[in-house]
Amino acid sequence: MQSTGQPASPEERRRIRGQLRPVVDLLKPSSWHAVIERVISRHIAPEVIEALQRVPAARMFDDTMEYLDDALMSAGQESVSEILPRLQAAVSRGFSAIRAFHACKPVSLASYYEHGIVPLTRDWLAQEAFALFEGTIPQEEINQAVARADLSIREGLVWFATDPNELTGLAGHYLIYGPESINCLWQDHERRFRESQERQRWRGIPTLFECAVPLSLIDSQWKREFTKRLLTEYFKGHSLIPDPDSSSAEFGFCVRHDVGPEHIIGHAHPVFISDPLRHGTQYHNPVSRCPWCD
Repeated sequence: MQSTGQPASPEERRRIRGQLRPVVDLLKPSSWHAVIERVISRHIAPEVIEALQRVPAARMFDDTMEYLDDALMSAGQESVSEILPRLQAAVSRGFSAIRAFHACKPVSLASYYEHGIVPLTRDWLAQEAFALFEGTIPQEEINQAVARADLSIREGLVWFATDPNELTGLAGHYLIYGPESINCLWQDHERRFRESQERQRWRGIPTLFECAVPLSLIDSQWKREFTKRLLTEYFKGHSLIPDPDSSSAEFGFCVRHDVGPEHIIGHAHPVFISDPLRHGTQYHNPVSRCPWCD
C-alpha cells in the first residue's frame, strides 16, 4: 500500500541509510555469520556447540528449536525458552535492519519513493476498489463491502519476505493480481470475485521493492522467530551431517508501522512470474522498466 505523508528528501534518505548498522541478508551467510558466531560463543557453552555438530541438519527445525533444547538440557544448561531472550537481544544489537522484499502491483511508484510503504487501511481499500472497477460499482456499495470484509491478517500490516524467488514463484499472485484485500470484498459474490481478479491482472506494474526493514519497526514476536531462524541456519551450516535437500532460508514477516522511503533500497519488475491461480503457467510482465527505474 502507498502512503500519503510528507516525502523524505533524497538527502534525508542518504543520511538515515548512512546511520544504519549492518543489514542482515538471510540469503547471504557472510552478512550474519560472524555476528551469530559471536553471540553463540558468548551465550552457549562449548560442549553444547560441539554436541550440535553431531545433530543431522535435517533434524534442526527453527519452529520448535527442540534440537537446541535437547543439547542444552543434556549438558545441564538452561532451556531454550530461558536463553532465547538474551540471544534475541544480542542479535538485535548486532544488526540494524533485515533485507527483505515487498511484492505489489501499483499503478504508479511515485508515492512509494516519496512517502514509503504503509499498512493497509479500509479507507485506502475503498478508494482502490472504486478505481479498479472504474465507477461501475457505486462508492457506497464498495464502502459497505469494505466495512464487512475480514482483513484480520492484512489490516494495519505490511508484509515482507527475505527471498525474492518466493514472491515470483509460490506467491506470484501478489505481483500478478495485486492486493488480495480487494478480493476479500467479494467472498460471497463469485462473479465479482472473478472480475476483480481479472481487472487486477491487467492493471498496474508488477513490482518487487527491496528494503532494509529496521529492526526497530519489527515486533518482538517476529524478532524472536528471526533469531531462531538465524541460529538454526548457523547450526545447520556447521553440522557434520548436512541436509542434501535443504532449501533457501526464506522468512516472511510483517510490520505495523510505515516503512519510509529512506529504507527502500530499490525495485525490480520481474519478467516471468509463476501464476498460482493458473497452475503450470507463467505470467509475462509487459513492463521491464518504469519512470522510476535507475
